[in-house]
Amino acid sequence: MKPQYEDSSVHHSDDRVLFATGSIYRCTGSEGPSHDPYGWECWTLERKYKGKDITAVLRQGIGLDLSINGEKVQGQSDDTLHILFERATGISVSDMEKAFWKAVAYRRSHCWKCGSKDILDVSGHPGETLFICDVCGTIIDGEFNESAII
Repeated sequence: MKPQYEDSSVHHSDDRVLFATGSIYRCTGSEGPSHDPYGWECWTLERKYKGKDITAVLRQGIGLDLSINGEKVQGQSDDTLHILFERATGISVSDMEKAFWKAVAYRRSHCWKCGSKDILDVSGHPGETLFICDVCGTIIDGEFNESAII
């Protein structure tokens, strides 16, 4: 499930990591007037916790917004939103971010097809980087930097 955005973004990139117990989806971008844009980051955690399917969306930009299973949590301080996120999902925001980045690094460290650790990062189309196994040629991962073409 991709997070829903209320605003259109000027620049945007996203990535998703799947785990046996759920998934973490990270999306970043910038918005606002062209003379003074600001960046934002949105994290979506989907998992089963205490027997329930949980979807928590945490959006960090000028402020911090949290929604849990589609219901916005309002009128709370940033620290309180972090605590409510952890109570609802069973994982802290910092642990979620660490798990995400660790999984991305692992995904790009070896070939899932042949097991080789000889991974090349190759430029594709403008703004595109592909991570390719040097042994079997399998595309391991990719990323796109939209700001490189704008």
